[in-house]
Amino acid sequence: MKSLNYLLVCVLLCITLTGCDSKQGNENTALPSPIITPVPSTELTSIPTNSVEPLHPWTWKKIGKGDLNVFHTKDGIILYPEPITYIGLKGHYGKDFTLGTTTAYFMRDSDQQFSSPEILEIAMKPLAMGTGFTVKNQLFPADGMSMKMASGGLVRSDGDQKNLWLLSEDGNSANPILSTKGYDELNIKVKTDKANSGESKYSLNWGSDPHPMANGMKIAFVSNRNGILSVKRGQSVYIVNKDGSNEKLLIDSQKYGNLTIVGTAKDLVAAETDKHSLIIVNTTSGEVKELPVNGSSIAISPDGAKVLFRKVVEASVQKDLWLLNVENGKETMVAGFPQGYFFNTAGEWSPDGAKYAFYGNGIEVIDKTKGYRDNNILLIIDSASSTMSSYGKPEGTANIYPLGTNHWIDAMHVLVYLDDDTTWIAKIRE
Repeated sequence: MKSLNYLLVCVLLCITLTGCDSKQGNENTALPSPIITPVPSTELTSIPTNSVEPLHPWTWKKIGKGDLNVFHTKDGIILYPEPITYIGLKGHYGKDFTLGTTTAYFMRDSDQQFSSPEILEIAMKPLAMGTGFTVKNQLFPADGMSMKMASGGLVRSDGDQKNLWLLSEDGNSANPILSTKGYDELNIKVKTDKANSGESKYSLNWGSDPHPMANGMKIAFVSNRNGILSVKRGQSVYIVNKDGSNEKLLIDSQKYGNLTIVGTAKDLVAAETDKHSLIIVNTTSGEVKELPVNGSSIAISPDGAKVLFRKVVEASVQKDLWLLNVENGKETMVAGFPQGYFFNTAGEWSPDGAKYAFYGNGIEVIDKTKGYRDNNILLIIDSASSTMSSYGKPEGTANIYPLGTNHWIDAMHVLVYLDDDTTWIAKIRE
């Protein structure tokens, strides 16, 4: 009997060992997925990895130098440097790079490529208007005056607010977009108007503040030409095709008061009045919505579904952030704003309109010699739940620069600029 038991134990042991060996030797058998514990909002660690299949989550990853923006191509993603226009702050390490060379990055649209993007040295060159550079045959602005459109071109306004300009693909020529018929005659009337003097002095704005829309095929802009000689001299909103055709008045300041463009989304244009109401126009159907939010609007989501804003009480903008549902007009306060931090500079919506990223500025300052608030954290608003999550900053690094931009690479990754002139990628939790 003992011999039988011994034999049975040996057989079972042999089967067990054979099974283990067969699993290790079979290359077609997938290894069990590692158990990954989600990183809580307080644990803001950076765990970069060069392996093809990362075994550990990472929240932060350094990507390169400069304040980087994002442009998508058919082959991948170009991270190109933006000029720093806030020069002169003590301790600021950014640069305006209107001269010299700098660096851009190219990577495929996949998580694995973030650790090893292609590095491209680029040189500044004068354009027909302003300064720019090219990356992968794409022209980008370097002077902070032009805007990159989804169609690939650059659009800008000129210094005297007389026209909008479309730069050629090589940047060597610039073509006016707006018709200036009637400009000279109206400008003479403005200059000779008896009311145009002293503290009431005003000037003609034929076209400025361009906002590309409809995949870069149309441009919304502001102008005061239609009511400049009336009692209400506010700015109206116009729309024009990028080739200058089909220019028309979209939102009239004579009806709604002075207007500021909040943003564009698909075929929608959102503008704020001087009475803190929101006007949204569907440029295809012509539908106009006036939403009395009594607030200061920040940005409309890319899908046109939500508008982020802050309430205004007795001419004072409040701290809390709100989301407006464009379809039904419902307003919901965003929950979870960390104590000791406040909203100061606008951020950016994710491409799918599901989240909004911005920097929370700390009331307490870490280094008072820098000349700006350096106690800043990355905050993400979830549009569906109207809640906010904190991502802090990369642990053990420089501080987030409050006036630097943050841009989304895709729906799950956002770029963050630090005051040591480096840009990092933050991975957003699902």
